[in-house]
Amino acid sequence: FRQHAVVQQEQSFFGGFGVPGLKAAMALAGYQPGQPRKPFVPLEGDGLRTIRGLFDTLSTRAEALTVS
Repeated sequence: FRQHAVVQQEQSFFGGFGVPGLKAAMALAGYQPGQPRKPFVPLEGDGLRTIRGLFDTLSTRAEALTVS
């Protein structure tokens, strides 16, 4: 179950949003990935909200697994 949750998030980052999604996810995780190179543009608006929601979902699932 744990691996499924992580794989589901990874597929959303790469499959739906590509490099801009990966960079947005890295930034939300506290890294400094820089801007995507052309022809890509930074993820904004609905895409960024989706990535943020995926992080919230993954965090909630992780908390549920670690609480005894």
